[in-house]
Amino acid sequence: MGVVGRRRTVGTGFLVVIALGGCSGPGPAPAPTPTDGPLTAYIRAAQGGYDAEAEAALDLRVQERTAECMSELGFEYIPTGRQPAPTPEEVPPGPAEGTRALAEEYGYGVVWHLEHPAPIVPLVDPNASGIAATTPAERAAYELALWGTANEPPVLGEAPQPYDWSTAGCQGLARHEVNPRSEAYLDPGSLQQEMGLVLNAIEGAPEILDAARAWSECMAEAGYPDIAEPSQAITVVVMASEDVTEPPAEGGDTAVLLEGADLGPLAELERGMAVADVDCREQARYEAIRAQVRNVVEQEFLDDHRGELDAWTEQYFS
Repeated sequence: MGVVGRRRTVGTGFLVVIALGGCSGPGPAPAPTPTDGPLTAYIRAAQGGYDAEAEAALDLRVQERTAECMSELGFEYIPTGRQPAPTPEEVPPGPAEGTRALAEEYGYGVVWHLEHPAPIVPLVDPNASGIAATTPAERAAYELALWGTANEPPVLGEAPQPYDWSTAGCQGLARHEVNPRSEAYLDPGSLQQEMGLVLNAIEGAPEILDAARAWSECMAEAGYPDIAEPSQAITVVVMASEDVTEPPAEGGDTAVLLEGADLGPLAELERGMAVADVDCREQARYEAIRAQVRNVVEQEFLDDHRGELDAWTEQYFS
């Protein structure tokens, strides 16, 4: 990972793949990246590539089938399709991710993103006005038909129930019929829970904790004390940015720069800390140690759960 001006995701890699699995579509399996662990590579190969046009078409078909189902139950539902999204440049141009050169020029990218905010595209729900005009009882009946009971929280003290599309209303039926692979990540079963535990096993490994302490000591010597581990460094900059920003506008997810704000001090803090972060990661061998631990933990999980994983991928991605 390293210091980047990208939209950062904290995780081990394979959990990111899992989280995005419902968005994967037909297409050639992407080649493993140099940062893939064994389990990441396994899942990436199993779920295949991403085809934006194919996914948009599937979304629309799901919406159309949802509308048909709702109509059969006496409700009107207008298909929404996939909402259009802007495609702003989300990364600073120039140096490669994870390099000292990127840190020297952009830091973590916090100031750069404040200066290059993504345009806000409001989400449009064509069903909102019709739902708003209903009585509470009518709305409850509508939502039950649309969503079913699958999203209801589990009873206190009881384990979550396996996902069952037949209890997920018209959207569950439509997804099951049109795009069943999207159900792969909806079941809170033991395999999914154990995948989540792998993240804790990696982050809590003694080798990584030792490397984080070495990194923290290095950062303190560089003038940035009281930062326990690498993922917290960018948080310091984000918190400092609150002095020159206001909360996101409605529909946005990025803080708004105050008019006339001086970004000079924040940019200086950001670049200095980011450069120290890169140097200290290298000095502590943080990324190398983390990759070694991740590979061992993921391979053990893959070996121990090969049958379950093969059955899971066969069910949803074959």
